[in-house]
Amino acid sequence: MTVYLNLRRAEAFPEKAIVSGIRVLDMKWLHSQQGGIKLSRTDHESATVLVRNIMRWLYYHFINPILRSTFYITETEFSGTRVLYYRRPVWMRIRNASLDMLLSKEQYREMSS
Repeated sequence: MTVYLNLRRAEAFPEKAIVSGIRVLDMKWLHSQQGGIKLSRTDHESATVLVRNIMRWLYYHFINPILRSTFYITETEFSGTRVLYYRRPVWMRIRNASLDMLLSKEQYREMSS
């Protein structure tokens, strides 16, 4: 998760990072290992692919929407391509303060709708 959150704007999430630190053999629900019988290579590879697909789904269809709904995600001039996460209420305060400052300096004015 740390690798994912520290990605820069144009970086892709490495496929191996999705399953790093996860041991397929520790997931008893993936295989019906009986006694001391070891998994065959193809069974282990298919279990690994299944775990990778589940984790990819988890990141892209569960974690991403939670991040988007909880944080305003952006990059700024001073941070270059580094991605910054602001909680939505904090971002609203920053945005409103900046907008108030621009309006008070008469650089911009509100338009009637």
